[in-house]
Amino acid sequence: GVGDGGTGALQLSDDLLSSLSYGSLTIGSSNAGAVDISSTTVFTAPVAFISGSGADITLDGALSSSASGAAFTLASGRNFINNGGASAFDLTGGGRWLVYSTNPSQDTLDGLTSDFHRYSCAFEGSCPSFPGTGNGLLYSFTPLLSVSPIAASTTYGAAAPGFTYDLTGYLGSDGMEDDISGAPTLSTPYVLGDNAGLYDITGAVGTLASSLGYGF
Repeated sequence: GVGDGGTGALQLSDDLLSSLSYGSLTIGSSNAGAVDISSTTVFTAPVAFISGSGADITLDGALSSSASGAAFTLASGRNFINNGGASAFDLTGGGRWLVYSTNPSQDTLDGLTSDFHRYSCAFEGSCPSFPGTGNGLLYSFTPLLSVSPIAASTTYGAAAPGFTYDLTGYLGSDGMEDDISGAPTLSTPYVLGDNAGLYDITGAVGTLASSLGYGF
């Protein structure tokens, strides 16, 4: 990798980048500082840009690549700042881009849209399953969902009914995209034979899991 140690600013000219011969290229590392990308080079193989913990990656113009696979991987230790607009990635070889950062609320996308996104996803670490094709925004942040039992009733002298629940806390339209597996634990102190009255229904996470990477 280039710039995987030491301190200070690292500047790589387009002449140098276009002259390199490589199967894949990594610029930066997990102990690097901020990465500011401004290049007119048309890359021909996969490239990864990595900034260290607490450091941003800023894209100041369009990145171009004729590579297939993960043509561009941007792994930010903090925020991703896109100043290149909706066409910040120009991919002519059928490749895709993946951008890792911390929290979507802190990023600047400037019109850039992805095919999918995931939370609880660390670069080169644990991550919910995501598609093998398409462009992705991947966040280490874990948003939390709350289990809210829905009120239920039963006839005097009958057993408690089955309970249902709602999930609250989704960001944007995620509730329409998320695939929830498992089930919460819903319980009440009421048992058959108890007097008529109001009884609490409590909810716990149980075996719930979110395909988008939400926590509970």
